[in-house]
Amino acid sequence: MHFACVLSKVALYQPTLVTLAPICSVWSKVTDFASKSPSQMNALTKARSAQTKLMNDIGLLIRVVMSYGGHVLIENPTHSKLWNQPFMKSIIASTSTVHTGRTFLLN
Repeated sequence: MHFACVLSKVALYQPTLVTLAPICSVWSKVTDFASKSPSQMNALTKARSAQTKLMNDIGLLIRVVMSYGGHVLIENPTHSKLWNQPFMKSIIASTSTVHTGRTFLLN
């Protein structure tokens, strides 16, 4: 419900720049250390699943912003696993992208 409200407001007001800072803790390389703990991996898998669903929704938001010529700035560490996830590859492939080291500017 909240996401639909955000989506409708973005479509209505058409901000020139939308800035996103997805949670990086579940995509950090530090999470590799959790692989030896089944309970930690279970929690990590659940958290990544929730973030994947959210980021799939964010992909829709980004497409709306792009449709009216807006820009999207996504901040996350350079070596985060976030950038290699299928949802991010799909988002990046569907836009013209400028990578500036730690951020992607989608326009």
